[in-house]
Amino acid sequence: MFYLVVLLSFCFANAYVIYVIYQSMQKCGKNKEIKDDVREELQEESKLKKVE
Repeated sequence: MFYLVVLLSFCFANAYVIYVIYQSMQKCGKNKEIKDDVREELQEESKLKKVE
């Protein structure tokens, strides 16, 4: 019975760690998308300036 409890707690710990890593990866992905949007806007502005 004791081993079962240890095994279950180990599984829950792993699941929690994976969930935290997954959440942080999603945040990084969102930040990257925002940075890409900003970069695209800056490129468009520089193109407009070059045209002028």
